[in-house]
Amino acid sequence: MNRPFFSIVIPCYGAEEYFGKTTNSILKQSFVDVELILVNDCSPGNVAQMCDELAEKDERVKVLHRETNGGISRATNDGIDVAMGEYITFLDNDDYFEEGIFQKVYDKIKNCLAVDNMPIDIFQCNYRETYEGESRSSIDRAIRYPPYISGDYKEYVLMRRIRKQLPCSNASKFVRLDYINKINLRFKPRYDSFQDFDFAMRLYLDAERVEYSEIFSYVHIHRGSSVSNDLSTDACINRINQWTDWFDYVEGIIISDKVKRAFLAYMAKRMLQIWKLVQSGKRCKDNIDKVAVYNTPVNTEKYVRYLRPSFKRWVKAPHRALEEWRLSHKLRKVGVPSTFG
Repeated sequence: MNRPFFSIVIPCYGAEEYFGKTTNSILKQSFVDVELILVNDCSPGNVAQMCDELAEKDERVKVLHRETNGGISRATNDGIDVAMGEYITFLDNDDYFEEGIFQKVYDKIKNCLAVDNMPIDIFQCNYRETYEGESRSSIDRAIRYPPYISGDYKEYVLMRRIRKQLPCSNASKFVRLDYINKINLRFKPRYDSFQDFDFAMRLYLDAERVEYSEIFSYVHIHRGSSVSNDLSTDACINRINQWTDWFDYVEGIIISDKVKRAFLAYMAKRMLQIWKLVQSGKRCKDNIDKVAVYNTPVNTEKYVRYLRPSFKRWVKAPHRALEEWRLSHKLRKVGVPSTFG
Protein backbone atom coordinates (compact mmCIF):
# COMPACT_ATOMS: atom_id res chain seq x y z
CA MET A 1 0.00 0.00 0.00
CA ASN A 2 1.36 3.40 -1.01
CA ARG A 3 1.92 5.89 1.76
CA PRO A 4 -0.73 8.66 1.70
CA PHE A 5 0.47 12.22 1.91
CA PHE A 6 -1.93 13.27 4.67
CA SER A 7 -3.39 11.40 7.65
CA ILE A 8 -6.31 13.05 9.44
CA VAL A 9 -7.26 11.75 12.88
CA ILE A 10 -10.74 12.43 14.28
CA PRO A 11 -11.65 11.16 17.77
CA CYS A 12 -15.39 10.48 17.70
CA TYR A 13 -17.74 10.86 20.62
CA GLY A 14 -21.29 12.10 20.11
CA ALA A 15 -21.88 14.99 17.68
CA GLU A 16 -23.75 12.73 15.24
CA GLU A 17 -25.44 15.71 13.60
CA TYR A 18 -22.06 17.06 12.46
CA PHE A 19 -20.55 13.77 11.31
CA GLY A 20 -21.44 14.18 7.65
CA LYS A 21 -20.19 17.75 7.27
CA THR A 22 -16.96 17.00 9.13
CA THR A 23 -16.05 13.88 7.16
CA ASN A 24 -17.18 15.34 3.82
CA SER A 25 -14.84 18.27 4.35
CA ILE A 26 -12.04 15.69 4.02
CA LEU A 27 -13.30 13.05 1.63
CA LYS A 28 -14.94 15.42 -0.87
CA GLN A 29 -11.76 17.45 -1.43
CA SER A 30 -10.19 17.45 -4.90
CA PHE A 31 -6.94 16.22 -3.33
CA VAL A 32 -7.50 12.52 -2.69
CA ASP A 33 -4.14 11.27 -1.37
CA VAL A 34 -5.37 11.17 2.23
CA GLU A 35 -6.35 8.67 4.87
CA LEU A 36 -9.08 9.45 7.38
CA ILE A 37 -8.75 7.73 10.75
CA LEU A 38 -11.94 7.70 12.82
CA VAL A 39 -11.52 6.61 16.44
CA ASN A 40 -14.82 5.72 18.08
CA ASP A 41 -14.31 6.40 21.79
CA CYS A 42 -17.24 4.21 22.93
CA SER A 43 -19.63 6.88 21.77
CA PRO A 44 -23.33 6.56 22.58
CA GLY A 45 -25.85 6.60 19.75
CA ASN A 46 -25.10 5.63 16.16
CA VAL A 47 -21.54 6.91 15.84
CA ALA A 48 -19.94 3.43 15.61
CA GLN A 49 -22.33 2.41 12.84
CA MET A 50 -21.80 5.68 10.96
CA CYS A 51 -18.04 5.18 11.07
CA ASP A 52 -18.26 1.61 9.77
CA GLU A 53 -20.66 2.56 6.98
CA LEU A 54 -18.32 5.32 5.82
CA ALA A 55 -15.36 2.90 5.79
CA GLU A 56 -17.35 0.52 3.59
CA LYS A 57 -17.99 3.31 1.08
CA ASP A 58 -14.47 4.75 0.98
CA GLU A 59 -11.31 2.67 1.27
CA ARG A 60 -9.37 5.72 2.52
CA VAL A 61 -11.24 5.51 5.83
CA LYS A 62 -9.87 3.53 8.79
CA VAL A 63 -12.03 2.93 11.83
CA LEU A 64 -10.83 2.08 15.33
CA HIS A 65 -13.30 1.10 18.05
CA ARG A 66 -12.04 1.57 21.58
CA GLU A 67 -13.26 -0.99 24.10
CA THR A 68 -13.54 1.62 26.85
CA ASN A 69 -14.07 5.36 26.84
CA GLY A 70 -10.62 6.88 27.35
CA GLY A 71 -11.12 10.52 26.46
CA ILE A 72 -9.96 12.62 23.55
CA SER A 73 -6.22 12.24 24.20
CA ARG A 74 -6.18 8.44 24.30
CA ALA A 75 -8.44 8.25 21.26
CA THR A 76 -6.21 10.62 19.28
CA ASN A 77 -3.09 8.70 20.32
CA ASP A 78 -4.66 5.49 18.99
CA GLY A 79 -5.08 7.25 15.66
CA ILE A 80 -1.46 8.44 15.61
CA ASP A 81 -0.27 4.90 16.27
CA VAL A 82 -1.88 3.53 13.08
CA ALA A 83 -1.35 6.58 10.84
CA MET A 84 0.65 6.05 7.64
CA GLY A 85 0.75 9.52 6.05
CA GLU A 86 3.78 11.68 5.47
CA TYR A 87 2.01 14.47 7.35
CA ILE A 88 -0.63 14.21 10.03
CA THR A 89 -3.24 16.62 11.32
CA PHE A 90 -6.19 16.43 13.70
CA LEU A 91 -9.80 17.59 13.71
CA ASP A 92 -12.58 17.71 16.28
CA ASN A 93 -15.63 15.75 15.21
CA ASP A 94 -17.78 18.88 14.95
CA ASP A 95 -15.36 21.15 13.02
CA TYR A 96 -14.54 21.11 9.31
CA PHE A 97 -11.69 21.83 6.87
CA GLU A 98 -11.76 24.64 4.32
CA GLU A 99 -12.38 23.64 0.71
CA GLY A 100 -9.20 22.93 -1.23
CA ILE A 101 -6.96 23.03 1.84
CA PHE A 102 -5.10 19.75 1.18
CA GLN A 103 -4.09 20.71 -2.35
CA LYS A 104 -2.93 24.15 -1.16
CA VAL A 105 -0.84 22.74 1.68
CA TYR A 106 0.61 20.01 -0.54
CA ASP A 107 1.69 22.59 -3.14
CA LYS A 108 3.20 24.87 -0.47
CA ILE A 109 5.18 22.06 1.12
CA LYS A 110 6.52 20.86 -2.23
CA ASN A 111 7.51 24.42 -3.18
CA CYS A 112 9.33 24.90 0.13
CA LEU A 113 11.20 21.62 -0.29
CA ALA A 114 12.18 22.58 -3.83
CA VAL A 115 14.04 25.58 -2.40
CA ASP A 116 15.47 23.84 0.67
CA ASN A 117 15.27 20.05 0.93
CA MET A 118 15.54 20.04 4.74
CA PRO A 119 12.44 18.20 6.09
CA ILE A 120 9.59 20.43 7.27
CA ASP A 121 8.55 19.29 10.74
CA ILE A 122 5.54 21.62 11.09
CA PHE A 123 3.53 23.44 8.44
CA GLN A 124 1.44 26.00 10.30
CA CYS A 125 -1.72 27.56 8.84
CA ASN A 126 -4.25 30.14 9.95
CA TYR A 127 -7.78 29.15 10.94
CA ARG A 128 -11.24 30.57 11.60
CA GLU A 129 -13.51 30.49 14.62
CA THR A 130 -17.25 30.89 14.63
CA TYR A 131 -19.97 30.68 17.26
CA GLU A 132 -23.03 28.49 16.96
CA GLY A 133 -26.33 30.18 17.70
CA GLU A 134 -24.77 33.60 18.34
CA SER A 135 -25.05 36.82 16.40
CA ARG A 136 -21.34 37.65 16.42
CA SER A 137 -19.46 37.07 13.21
CA SER A 138 -16.67 34.58 12.67
CA ILE A 139 -13.12 35.44 13.71
CA ASP A 140 -10.13 34.99 11.44
CA ARG A 141 -7.20 33.71 13.48
CA ALA A 142 -4.62 35.21 11.14
CA ILE A 143 -1.47 35.20 13.23
CA ARG A 144 1.62 37.18 12.33
CA TYR A 145 4.62 34.91 12.66
CA PRO A 146 7.90 36.77 13.27
CA PRO A 147 10.61 34.63 11.69
CA TYR A 148 13.24 33.00 13.86
CA ILE A 149 16.58 34.58 12.97
CA SER A 150 19.05 33.96 15.78
CA GLY A 151 19.36 33.49 19.53
CA ASP A 152 17.97 30.81 21.83
CA TYR A 153 15.22 28.91 19.99
CA LYS A 154 13.39 27.93 23.20
CA GLU A 155 13.21 31.60 24.18
CA TYR A 156 11.81 32.41 20.75
CA VAL A 157 9.03 29.81 21.15
CA LEU A 158 8.11 30.88 24.68
CA MET A 159 7.97 34.58 23.81
CA ARG A 160 5.90 33.93 20.69
CA ARG A 161 3.35 32.09 22.86
CA ILE A 162 3.18 34.90 25.42
CA ARG A 163 2.47 37.37 22.61
CA LYS A 164 -0.19 35.08 21.11
CA GLN A 165 1.87 34.64 17.96
CA LEU A 166 2.05 30.89 18.29
CA PRO A 167 -1.36 29.17 17.95
CA CYS A 168 -1.90 25.99 19.91
CA SER A 169 -4.70 24.66 17.72
CA ASN A 170 -3.37 21.38 16.34
CA ALA A 171 -5.93 21.21 13.55
CA SER A 172 -4.16 24.23 12.00
CA LYS A 173 -0.89 22.27 11.82
CA PHE A 174 0.28 19.67 9.36
CA VAL A 175 3.05 17.78 11.15
CA ARG A 176 5.57 15.36 9.69
CA LEU A 177 4.61 11.97 11.10
CA ASP A 178 8.21 10.74 11.23
CA TYR A 179 9.05 13.77 13.38
CA ILE A 180 6.25 13.01 15.87
CA ASN A 181 7.40 9.42 16.15
CA LYS A 182 11.06 10.40 16.38
CA ILE A 183 10.44 12.53 19.49
CA ASN A 184 7.83 10.00 20.72
CA LEU A 185 5.22 12.71 21.14
CA ARG A 186 1.67 11.85 22.18
CA PHE A 187 -1.21 13.65 23.86
CA LYS A 188 -1.32 13.41 27.66
CA PRO A 189 -4.67 12.10 29.01
CA ARG A 190 -4.32 14.07 32.26
CA TYR A 191 -4.73 17.24 30.19
CA ASP A 192 -7.97 16.23 28.46
CA SER A 193 -10.22 19.13 27.40
CA PHE A 194 -7.17 21.41 27.10
CA GLN A 195 -4.68 19.02 25.54
CA ASP A 196 -3.66 21.12 22.54
CA PHE A 197 -1.45 23.54 24.50
CA ASP A 198 1.01 20.95 25.80
CA PHE A 199 1.16 19.00 22.53
CA ALA A 200 1.69 22.10 20.39
CA MET A 201 4.34 23.59 22.65
CA ARG A 202 6.34 20.37 22.71
CA LEU A 203 6.03 20.17 18.93
CA TYR A 204 7.49 23.63 18.52
CA LEU A 205 10.27 23.29 21.07
CA ASP A 206 11.80 20.24 19.36
CA ALA A 207 11.17 21.22 15.72
CA GLU A 208 14.11 21.86 13.42
CA ARG A 209 12.09 23.46 10.63
CA VAL A 210 8.72 25.21 10.82
CA GLU A 211 7.02 26.85 7.83
CA TYR A 212 4.19 29.36 8.24
CA SER A 213 1.44 30.06 5.75
CA GLU A 214 -1.42 32.55 5.45
CA ILE A 215 -3.71 29.77 4.22
CA PHE A 216 -6.84 29.22 6.34
CA SER A 217 -7.00 25.50 7.06
CA TYR A 218 -10.17 24.84 9.03
CA VAL A 219 -13.15 26.28 10.90
CA HIS A 220 -13.47 25.76 14.64
CA ILE A 221 -17.04 26.08 15.84
CA HIS A 222 -17.69 27.08 19.44
CA ARG A 223 -20.71 25.18 20.72
CA GLY A 224 -22.10 25.03 24.23
CA SER A 225 -21.46 21.28 24.30
CA SER A 226 -17.92 21.32 22.85
CA VAL A 227 -15.11 19.79 24.89
CA SER A 228 -13.11 22.97 24.35
CA ASN A 229 -15.86 24.91 26.14
CA ASP A 230 -15.94 22.56 29.11
CA LEU A 231 -15.67 24.58 32.34
CA SER A 232 -16.54 21.77 34.72
CA THR A 233 -14.42 21.34 37.83
CA ASP A 234 -12.51 18.36 36.41
CA ALA A 235 -11.81 20.21 33.15
CA CYS A 236 -10.42 23.22 34.98
CA ILE A 237 -8.27 20.97 37.16
CA ASN A 238 -6.84 19.45 33.97
CA ARG A 239 -5.80 22.96 32.95
CA ILE A 240 -4.30 23.62 36.37
CA ASN A 241 -2.30 20.37 36.13
CA GLN A 242 -0.95 21.38 32.74
CA TRP A 243 0.01 24.93 33.67
CA THR A 244 1.68 23.72 36.88
CA ASP A 245 3.74 21.20 34.89
CA TRP A 246 4.79 23.87 32.43
CA PHE A 247 5.60 26.23 35.27
CA ASP A 248 7.98 23.58 36.65
CA TYR A 249 9.46 22.88 33.21
CA VAL A 250 10.26 26.53 32.47
CA GLU A 251 11.71 26.99 35.96
CA GLY A 252 14.16 24.19 35.24
CA ILE A 253 15.46 25.05 31.76
CA ILE A 254 18.45 27.28 31.04
CA ILE A 255 17.17 30.48 29.42
CA SER A 256 17.55 34.18 30.19
CA ASP A 257 15.96 35.45 33.40
CA LYS A 258 13.95 37.98 31.39
CA VAL A 259 12.22 35.35 29.26
CA LYS A 260 11.81 32.96 32.17
CA ARG A 261 10.16 35.59 34.34
CA ALA A 262 7.90 36.67 31.48
CA PHE A 263 6.69 33.13 30.79
CA LEU A 264 6.17 32.32 34.47
CA ALA A 265 4.12 35.51 34.75
CA TYR A 266 2.08 34.41 31.74
CA MET A 267 1.37 31.02 33.33
CA ALA A 268 0.52 32.64 36.67
CA LYS A 269 -1.99 34.87 34.97
CA ARG A 270 -3.69 31.88 33.31
CA MET A 271 -3.73 30.05 36.64
CA LEU A 272 -5.32 33.00 38.39
CA GLN A 273 -8.01 33.30 35.75
CA ILE A 274 -9.18 29.87 36.82
CA TRP A 275 -8.87 30.89 40.46
CA LYS A 276 -11.10 33.93 39.82
CA LEU A 277 -13.68 31.56 38.36
CA VAL A 278 -13.65 29.56 41.57
CA GLN A 279 -13.80 32.63 43.75
CA SER A 280 -16.74 34.12 41.88
CA GLY A 281 -18.84 31.06 42.69
CA LYS A 282 -19.78 31.01 39.03
CA ARG A 283 -21.84 28.05 37.95
CA CYS A 284 -20.16 26.10 35.21
CA LYS A 285 -21.18 23.71 32.52
CA ASP A 286 -20.73 19.97 32.76
CA ASN A 287 -20.89 18.30 29.35
CA ILE A 288 -20.12 14.70 30.28
CA ASP A 289 -22.47 13.39 27.58
CA LYS A 290 -22.00 16.37 25.27
CA VAL A 291 -25.11 17.94 26.78
CA ALA A 292 -24.72 21.42 28.21
CA VAL A 293 -25.93 21.47 31.80
CA TYR A 294 -25.62 24.89 33.40
CA ASN A 295 -26.59 24.02 36.95
CA THR A 296 -23.38 22.35 38.08
CA PRO A 297 -21.63 24.48 40.73
CA VAL A 298 -17.88 24.64 41.03
CA ASN A 299 -16.57 22.08 43.51
CA THR A 300 -14.54 24.49 45.63
CA GLU A 301 -13.11 21.84 47.95
CA LYS A 302 -11.75 19.90 45.01
CA TYR A 303 -10.14 23.03 43.60
CA VAL A 304 -8.55 23.95 46.89
CA ARG A 305 -7.04 20.50 47.25
CA TYR A 306 -5.33 20.89 43.88
CA LEU A 307 -4.44 24.54 44.20
CA ARG A 308 -2.87 24.50 47.68
CA PRO A 309 0.53 22.96 46.73
CA SER A 310 0.67 24.80 43.42
CA PHE A 311 0.18 28.24 44.90
CA LYS A 312 3.30 27.84 47.03
CA ARG A 313 5.23 28.30 43.82
CA TRP A 314 2.77 30.37 41.82
CA VAL A 315 2.72 33.22 44.35
CA LYS A 316 6.41 33.77 43.65
CA ALA A 317 5.71 34.56 40.00
CA PRO A 318 6.53 38.14 39.04
CA HIS A 319 3.07 39.34 38.03
CA ARG A 320 1.27 42.38 39.36
CA ALA A 321 -2.01 40.53 39.31
CA LEU A 322 -0.85 38.54 42.30
CA GLU A 323 -0.91 41.71 44.36
CA GLU A 324 -3.84 43.36 42.62
CA TRP A 325 -6.13 40.44 43.27
CA ARG A 326 -5.01 40.18 46.92
CA LEU A 327 -4.38 36.50 46.62
CA SER A 328 -3.92 35.71 50.29
CA HIS A 329 -7.26 37.37 51.09
CA LYS A 330 -8.98 35.26 48.45
CA LEU A 331 -7.42 32.11 49.82
CA ARG A 332 -8.64 32.86 53.34
CA LYS A 333 -12.21 33.18 52.04
CA VAL A 334 -12.27 29.49 51.18
CA GLY A 335 -10.35 28.39 54.23
CA VAL A 336 -6.87 27.96 52.76
CA PRO A 337 -4.07 29.01 55.15
CA SER A 338 -2.36 32.09 53.77
CA THR A 339 0.93 31.68 55.66
CA PHE A 340 2.72 30.92 52.41
CA GLY A 341 1.14 33.88 50.56
